[in-house]
Amino acid sequence: HYRVRNVVARLPGRRTDALLINAHYDSPVEAHGGADNGIGTAAAVETMRALSALPQLEWTVVLCLNGGEEAGSGGAAGFLQHRFARDVRAFIDTDGSARGRANLMQASANHPALLRAYAAAVRSPLATVFGNDFVQSGLSQASGDFEPLTRAGLPGLDLAAVGDTWGVHTHLDRSTRLQPGTLQDLGGAMLAVARRLATEAPQVAASTERTVYYDVWGQTMLVYSMGTARLLALLALLQLAGTVAIVMRRGGVTGRDLLRAVGRTLASLGIGLLSMLVPAVLLSVVLGRAHGFYATPWLLVPAYGVAGLRGVLAAHGMWRKRAERRGAAPTEQDLGRASLATWCAGLLLWGGVLALCTRASLGL
Repeated sequence: HYRVRNVVARLPGRRTDALLINAHYDSPVEAHGGADNGIGTAAAVETMRALSALPQLEWTVVLCLNGGEEAGSGGAAGFLQHRFARDVRAFIDTDGSARGRANLMQASANHPALLRAYAAAVRSPLATVFGNDFVQSGLSQASGDFEPLTRAGLPGLDLAAVGDTWGVHTHLDRSTRLQPGTLQDLGGAMLAVARRLATEAPQVAASTERTVYYDVWGQTMLVYSMGTARLLALLALLQLAGTVAIVMRRGGVTGRDLLRAVGRTLASLGIGLLSMLVPAVLLSVVLGRAHGFYATPWLLVPAYGVAGLRGVLAAHGMWRKRAERRGAAPTEQDLGRASLATWCAGLLLWGGVLALCTRASLGL
């Protein structure tokens, strides 16, 4: 339906196996593209310049500056038809916003060699498998060049600065909005990972299981297999069960108390979620207004967080009044036992979430 123009380059290594560095240089018609993806394009070009100044690398490095990401990732799809594409074994894709540090937004979680290279190469890594699972679930409506490249069977990493996402795809996306240091951080992370991969030339064969990864306060990064995650989950569930058993024995909480507390907690969560829908319906349906939290994220707290908390507290207040109407006011001992039962119910529900996610091989 339309034609895109890609700019490609190749830095020969000792082997024909290649690492692809991909960045799109197009922008939507309503934006100037300073961040999305001006800084990604600049970082990719500078990374190639720095790599070319090194002694010959083990892997070949291929650069693709593609001209068609915003309208369906046609640029990345077009590169797959290029003769350079047949040698690519892994890729680094980059996108961005005007502020923030480089973040590993998506990754091929069943290729641990890439994740270990990122963890070892980046000085202050930011990465979480939760974000990866969320984006790839389709709930966030996020898309980009990562999708067509991985669909073609190429494993990769997707780096982006995400501190100013509300400025992209708008008239605000100008170079004057760029925060000093963002380009440096994004380019530094890209260069470090590319240099490590192209120098070590690791085996990037797919693993039978997904890999769990996350950073610890942006200082270091943990990477381990789903088998290790299952073992940790089992130990946590055993500790949880032991804790609940001790509380029931020493705190006088009965099985009936625990079942009631689980029911109350589930019901209060449901009422809290319904309470959060009230301001959403009020804004969208009644007032016909957009949700402003995209531009000002702190609005999530008064508009939705407070509403949800009020729903939860209102539910517990209704049960308290109902209990008082049915009999005498609860004693301090009754309240203490109910609090312990509610606390145990929360542990059991989170344990259930942990068990379900572990069974589904979700890294979160």
